[in-house]
Amino acid sequence: MKKHSISLAAVSFLFTGSVFYAQLHKPIPKLVDISLERISAVKIGENSGGTQIRITFTVKNNSAVSTSVGAKSLARYFEVMLTRKWSPVEPPAFLGMFKIAHLGPWESQIVKHEEWIVKEIHNCTYTAKADPNNWIQEMNEDNNEKSFSFNI
Repeated sequence: MKKHSISLAAVSFLFTGSVFYAQLHKPIPKLVDISLERISAVKIGENSGGTQIRITFTVKNNSAVSTSVGAKSLARYFEVMLTRKWSPVEPPAFLGMFKIAHLGPWESQIVKHEEWIVKEIHNCTYTAKADPNNWIQEMNEDNNEKSFSFNI
């Protein structure tokens, strides 16, 4: 006897010729996972006025669905916030909010930012945080931040 199988949405049907079977499947959760893969800083210039630094970080979608699927708003992007901290006692300085167009499954994007540092320092920490306003519903919120200490 020949069997025929058809799948519609979350229900599977099987017809054996005389008996018709239906099985309901639980939907697979479609949550995204945005992460910061790496962050680095390099000195790219120097003069009497200060030191020029380039900060580079990579934002990645570690899931099989687009980041737009998890969006809680109609925005066509999400943001990554970059800060710099000179010492443990000072509050971090806001360097910018970078708009990231929604990433497809497993896609990543490299972001670069340059700044001039005019004060004499020895060490600072750069921190990038993806989706700081929680616009994207994610399966893992613990990998949205990455820091890098840099000696100038």
